[in-house]
Amino acid sequence: MPMTRATSPVGLLLLLLLLGSTSAHADHDSDHRYSVRGYLVDDRQRPIADAIVVAQLDGARASGRTDDKGYYNLVMHLHDQDIGREIQLQAGAATASVRMRAEAGNRHSERIHWASFVDGRLREDDLGRFRMPGWAWALLAASAAIGLLVGGVKLQAATLKRRRATERAAGKPGQQTRHGKTKRSKDRKRRR
Repeated sequence: MPMTRATSPVGLLLLLLLLGSTSAHADHDSDHRYSVRGYLVDDRQRPIADAIVVAQLDGARASGRTDDKGYYNLVMHLHDQDIGREIQLQAGAATASVRMRAEAGNRHSERIHWASFVDGRLREDDLGRFRMPGWAWALLAASAAIGLLVGGVKLQAATLKRRRATERAAGKPGQQTRHGKTKRSKDRKRRR
């Protein structure tokens, strides 16, 4: 029987390699996967795109580049015994170290560490949408609510003022004038 590609030793080896290969990113369980992610922005909160970011803890190393929004996500293969140990970070020219934080034995929750760099300084929190911290969004919402309230009061006062001016111009009897007299009494004085 002649050897074909599928039955040749080289073909079988290639088939085994293809079937046995999986991505290293998805290969480890959640209790071994530790994501270090964040943003790299300048002093004006503008993203720094295409910068190299590296995270390292002993032999475990992950690297990548920031996207056009300055965002990066590095996945490291770390274990429970690494909890509390320092991870060295380098994002562009900035360097810092963070401690691995996780709940030992938790196999269900994703292990994520936010480490953003703002003008070269480390911020260990999620800068959130548009890279604004949570307190800034709360302040913005409160300012908008106050602005709407003040604007509503001013609009109501202006509407009432226009209505009174229209009623005065129409000369409706019984309506108060500025001096507290009614239009009707004023008209009687004119007739005399």
